[in-house]
Parts: sequence; structure tokens; C-alpha cells
Amino acid sequence: KCLFTCIVAVGLLSIIAVNTLLKYQQPTVIAANIRTITSRRKLWPFSFLRDQLAEESAVSLTTNTATTTAARTTMVSLETEEKCRETSNFVFIKTHKTGSTTLRSLTSRFGYFRNLSFLLGKGGIIGHMNSLSLNMKKNAYNFLPPIGVKVGDFSNYRNYNISNIHVQFDEAKMRKLMYQSPDLKYITIFREPVDQWLSNFQYYKGYKKAGLTLSNMSQQLLPFLKSEKGATLAFNKQLRDVGIGSKILKNGSISSLNASIAKLDNLLSLALITEYFDESLLVMKKLFCWSFRDILYVKKRAQPNPIVINDETRQELRRRSWADVVLYEHFLSVLWQRVEEYGPNFQRDLQTFRNLLNDTLTTCVAKSVAEVSNDRYLYIETYRSSNSSAFCWAFVNSKFHMDVEMVRRQGHQSDVRWKKLDY
Repeated sequence: KCLFTCIVAVGLLSIIAVNTLLKYQQPTVIAANIRTITSRRKLWPFSFLRDQLAEESAVSLTTNTATTTAARTTMVSLETEEKCRETSNFVFIKTHKTGSTTLRSLTSRFGYFRNLSFLLGKGGIIGHMNSLSLNMKKNAYNFLPPIGVKVGDFSNYRNYNISNIHVQFDEAKMRKLMYQSPDLKYITIFREPVDQWLSNFQYYKGYKKAGLTLSNMSQQLLPFLKSEKGATLAFNKQLRDVGIGSKILKNGSISSLNASIAKLDNLLSLALITEYFDESLLVMKKLFCWSFRDILYVKKRAQPNPIVINDETRQELRRRSWADVVLYEHFLSVLWQRVEEYGPNFQRDLQTFRNLLNDTLTTCVAKSVAEVSNDRYLYIETYRSSNSSAFCWAFVNSKFHMDVEMVRRQGHQSDVRWKKLDY
């Protein structure tokens, strides 16, 4: 009996020792695990970026509080990889002045380091097609080929993994072009309609065309809206961005609008909400089986001095944006349902994410300054710190360097203006 007891005790101690060793692995082991996982995916565009990212995750285990949080996140992502499969095929229906460029930047980073193919316009330096539709007529394609396909080999312009550009949304064309995967997801983002309209009015300098000044907008805007010229202004832009036609806006039918929104709701896996961006990203992280690191972001194209208006002007803008209001309030309600479905750990995970985000901003960002692009757009540009890591380069994405590189990579240096990047 004594011998039997000793054998059992030794066995239990051995199990405990092995579990402890696995729980507190050394950074080099973590890095090895990361490389093993990445090796099962497609080839990375640059091996030094792959190795550097793996080493950064490993080193984070032994540094300050910020990177210790990142290490725990990495370990969690390794554990969850066995439980769910990360989404790498999705369409982001990009809306205007909703924080969509911020969302595009983080989704681009995700796909860039996994060597995924993006649906990118042929003419622009960062791939946008604005309001243009996808031209799929023979020898007239206005978008770039996927990775591994020669320019002009139109029959193989298929199986794109990610679409996250400004383009006129056409579901039928998207389904033909995107990778035929059962887990293909559609997402978008909406913003409170009055704030979205004001941001659009300011960013594209619509106030200058109207003869108004930013400094006195609170007094000038309402009289202008009620004028003959103000009656011609466009509203409900978000509705148009997601492909709901103008006929609904002309006849003003609430039932037709609700039917179109219900159809869109069935298509979308998630609609993020600008005012609750962090909460939206957390829901997206769980839905996509991504890591905390995958959803880290730097605000892009934010405006330094947003327009301030009085309540009366806000009510008038809300009345003009009636369809966008219905759209926004529907998907805001859906988001809160998703938050409730997330489970009891939502607030804990939200705080974990925000702590990691603040730490990463401190590590990677040097400064943010107001700049003007082509005498048209006033916005805040963010610049990288002296940290030369591959992750910081892609995370900050100053001047959209990563997006330029994506276009260059798929354009094969043909039909695309590009410049060599300083990594």
C-alpha cells in the first residue's frame, strides 16, 4: 500500500510540474508556437516582418506592464485558435466620415501581414474607387488582380479575401469576386447622422462652397439650410453608401425603408457604431475570432476642430437626415443586443483592450498634427515614434504607407504610382 501510494504521489507531482512548465513557457517557446501557427497560413510577403512580429510577441513576456498585457493576449489567441477559426474573408462596406478609414487601416494590417488579397481600385494610390462601380467587362477591369495573378489575366481576377475600399456597393458583383468561402462576412460602420453630415460638410469643405465660415457656423448654418441654395444639399449619405437606392428617399416610404434595412441586416454579420467604436471592435473580435492585437487602432482622418452647432440647427439636420436616423437607430439597437450576447466578461475584456490600446499608442506614436491634403481636406495625421518595429509601422500607418505598399504589391509595379517605403 505504501509503495502504491508513493507511485500515485510521484505521478501527480509529475503532472503538476508539466502543467506549470506549459503555463509559464519561456518567450522563445511562445515565439516558436507563433511561427508554427503562421507557417500553416499562406506565405508572408516579407519574411523579416513575420519573424520580427513573432519576436516582438515573445519579448513582450519579459518587459513592462504594457507588453505583459500584450503577451497574455498572444497566449489567449494561441489557446483560442484551437477553439475557433479566424475570419480572413470579409467585405467591409466602407461608409463616409464614420471612422471607416480607421477601421480600414486595422483590417488592412490584418490582411497585409497574412499576405491576403485585397480588392483594390486600379487608378488610386491607396486603392479607393470612391463612387465608381466595379467594371467587369472584358479588358476594361478597373481594379487590380489578386496576389499571384498577372495584370491583365482577367479570368483569374477572383478569390479576393478582403474588400475595404470606397466603392459603389453591389452585392452580386462582390459575391463573384470574393473568395468563395462559407465564412465570408459582411460588415460596415454607421455614425450618428447629424455628426456624420457635419463631418462630411467640413472635411470636403462644403461650407466654403456655401459661403460660410467655420468660426461662425453656429449662427450661419441654420439660415443657409432654410435658404433656396440650402435646400439642394444632399443628405442620407450612409444609406446610399450601403447600396440602398434613392427611390426610397424620393417616395419617403417608411415601410420600404424598413424592408431594405431588414434585408441589409440579414446580409451583415456586424454593423459597428462610431460612437461606441471600442465596444463594436470587441464584438467584432469575438465574431471574427481575432486577437486583441488585431483590433488595435490609431484614429485616421480625424478633424482638429469639429463644427459646433446649436440644438435648433441639430434638429433641422436630423429632420433632413430622416432615413439615416432610422438606419442608425436600428443598428445601434442591434449592437447592444450583440453586447448582451457577448456574455458577462464584456466589461472586463473592454478594459483589457483599452489598457493595451493606450500602452501601444504610447509605444508606437510620436506625434499627431493637423495637416491639409491637396488644399481640400483638413485632418490630423499621426506619426510613428522611433520604435522601428514592423507592428508599429503598420499600426500607425503614417500617410497610408502600408496601403500604398498593398497597391504596389498587387499592381506588380504596373499601372500604379508608388514610392519605396522606409520600413
